Amino acid sequence: MDAITIDRALTLDAGQVTATLKGEAKVGTYTLLTVPSGTLAGKKFGLTLVNETGKNASAKLVASDTTLSLEILSQGIVLIVR
Repeated sequence: MDAITIDRALTLDAGQVTATLKGEAKVGTYTLLTVPSGTLAGKKFGLTLVNETGKNASAKLVASDTTLSLEILSQGIVLIVR
């Protein structure tokens, strides 16, 4: 996955990101966009995850001051205790 780096001033409104997984989702954080400081402050982004393998994957977008990243989450283990 290639990231985009923007070095100049940028106005960015919140938006929708579509990520397509062509292989098995590997747990980790992947940088999608790097921008000047403050560009992403207070912005909200929606995520549509398309997984071409048909397997379930959980993911979320994480925005910091200068980066927008896709975080693939571990499926984990669910325990029910009674």
